[in-house]
Amino acid sequence: MDIIEFRALRRHVDDVGAHISNGAYFDEKHKTAGYIYQIAEGDVLYIEEASPHWSESARLKGKYYLLIHREEWFSDDLEALERRLYEYAMDEELFN
Repeated sequence: MDIIEFRALRRHVDDVGAHISNGAYFDEKHKTAGYIYQIAEGDVLYIEEASPHWSESARLKGKYYLLIHREEWFSDDLEALERRLYEYAMDEELFN
């Protein structure tokens, strides 16, 4: 899979937590919108959108948020975060 095919998987959702297996990470009171990438049956990668319930300092860092393991990025550039997510998926051999 190349980056163009990966980006074609992108789907905007109003509640990222409802679409991922470890959805317990998300706050049930505050739904988090964002983009999901269904890479295989039951396997979903995601990028969150900044939410109104986040602190002001977090929201000022960028419109989008990506967490991979213990590294996190805030950015207004969705494509740059998608590239990081894609490279992670390639390194971890997540594509079947």
